[in-house]
Amino acid sequence: MGGTTIRSHTQALLRRRAAADEGFTLVEVIVAMFITLLVMTSLLALVVSSLSTISRAKQRQTATGLATQALERLRALPYDTVTQPDGSAVSPGVEFVSTVGGVPRFRPTPVLPGFDEPLVVNRPAGGWVGSGQVENQVVGAVTYKVTTYVTKAPLTSAGQQSFTATAIVSWSSTASKGVRRVAEQSVLYSPAGCLSTAQSPFAAPCQSYFTAQAGQVLAGLTVTNPDDSTQPIAGFGAERVELSLPSNAATLLIEQTASANADAQTVTAAKTDGATTTSMPGGVAAASVDSDPSSTPGQSQSRTTSGYTTGTVQTTGTAGRLGATIGGGSSGTAAAAIGASTAVCTGTTGTGLSTGSASALRPCAASSLNPGTQSSGITYTPLWGAGGDISVATVDGTTTPGRAVAAQLTSANSEACTAGTGPGLTGCSYGASTRRLGDVVLGATSGASGVPAGFGAGLVRVTGLTESARAEEGLGARTPSYTRSGTLEVWNGTGYTTVDLATFATPAAAGAPGSQSWPVPATTLSYPAAFGDVTLTYEGVVTVQRPVIERTQSGASRTGALVTDCKAAACTTKISGSGAVTSVLTVVVHRSGVEVGRFGVSTTLGGLVAQATYKVAANA
Repeated sequence: MGGTTIRSHTQALLRRRAAADEGFTLVEVIVAMFITLLVMTSLLALVVSSLSTISRAKQRQTATGLATQALERLRALPYDTVTQPDGSAVSPGVEFVSTVGGVPRFRPTPVLPGFDEPLVVNRPAGGWVGSGQVENQVVGAVTYKVTTYVTKAPLTSAGQQSFTATAIVSWSSTASKGVRRVAEQSVLYSPAGCLSTAQSPFAAPCQSYFTAQAGQVLAGLTVTNPDDSTQPIAGFGAERVELSLPSNAATLLIEQTASANADAQTVTAAKTDGATTTSMPGGVAAASVDSDPSSTPGQSQSRTTSGYTTGTVQTTGTAGRLGATIGGGSSGTAAAAIGASTAVCTGTTGTGLSTGSASALRPCAASSLNPGTQSSGITYTPLWGAGGDISVATVDGTTTPGRAVAAQLTSANSEACTAGTGPGLTGCSYGASTRRLGDVVLGATSGASGVPAGFGAGLVRVTGLTESARAEEGLGARTPSYTRSGTLEVWNGTGYTTVDLATFATPAAAGAPGSQSWPVPATTLSYPAAFGDVTLTYEGVVTVQRPVIERTQSGASRTGALVTDCKAAACTTKISGSGAVTSVLTVVVHRSGVEVGRFGVSTTLGGLVAQATYKVAANA
């Protein structure tokens, strides 16, 4: 009885263990597999969708890059190349172009609704497929159709013609699910809206335009045949003997690119005899920088005039010898920089100008000139005497340096663009120059044994000639300024007519003509036997010119709002003080009462110029 119970219990345990080891049934396995399949199918669809989205995004990014590339390539080409039709036909496959009245028009309604402009059709060689043309590019097994359009936009209110550049890139792929397109546009406004093709080399929107110029106009003395300057000088052989006085200048142009130039030139002399020119060069300094993309960035130059040899260039004939002598001691500097520090940008007071903040210095050019303390001049020497040279004209040196500066300023300076709050970030164009000329004497009496009663140191004398000129345009610009001082003395036959040059510092106006002249009557200076018993008879005229000052703008008057005054047309200030004092003298040489030669002496004492221009950016 007891054994039977134990056996029954053991069998029950074995049956329970067998039941526990039975596992999943086939139905359960099939259900589980079905559920797993559904989940994996959903995940696979998500992965495929994600890959397709990534592929489309990548293709759109590529198409956008191709459109940008097409426009940038267009911008880098000359304006005329891009905007002028050349008789080509629209390329097959170009979309959105229809002909209306014989004129092709670009109407991309599905892409750019409402856009409708005449199409410029061209197919230039080198670097660009052309306007109204198609270029296919394959990237990653996808073919992209790049179509470029240049169209004529409506005229501006000022009557200027701008152009619209459009690049449309279309493509189709398994990921795109049909044709896709991207479009980019840009405005081309050069040179119709820009002022300098040299400073706007690209067909890109204009930037604000700045120019500045300042310096000394060339001055000097020239000896020629008084009756025909192309013929030899009677009694002396050569056609021309010249003495060029020191000069310096600075110029600046800014638009899409910037360029700055400065130079200084000391006194020089030259003789022209037929096809041969013999010169005695002086010292020269020149600095030139630009910000063209093909140039080295951040250019800066500072130069000092080279050394030179003093001496005389001369021509000799039967009447004696004429010479142009250059004095020593002249020197000068020239500096220019795209980002100019105060060490480069020196103002007319001799102090450095701050062109902008330390991290945003602006372009500037500056030059200085010290004429030195030695005199230069024209001399006549009789060959049959032993008395030496006779001074026909002398120009003394001076220790006061002449200066010129041309700058774009965005920082405040005590000498430049101080109106209102100053130049600010908009900027101001500044051109200014100063000079002090050494004393000038024509027909000096040195060595003469016989002169008219009351005759002084010379026939014509200019002393203390000092000038300044200043032009500004842009934010902070002041009205132009020109000053002149000094004294002119002209022999009138019995005494001297004295002219205060300060009274000729203002432009011509009613009661103040642009120039005034004083005749020099025939005046004879005699020289003793040591000089060959010769006489020089002078006769001619001396003229003083007033400066010319012009300030123009687009409106009838300046409102003070730059966008109003300087948008449609540039605001410009020009000052020209050239020809401050000029003279033309004929000199007749007699020996023992017989004419042996004659020559003419033309003298111009130069003057100062200053100019500034500002034009608001065309798309401002």
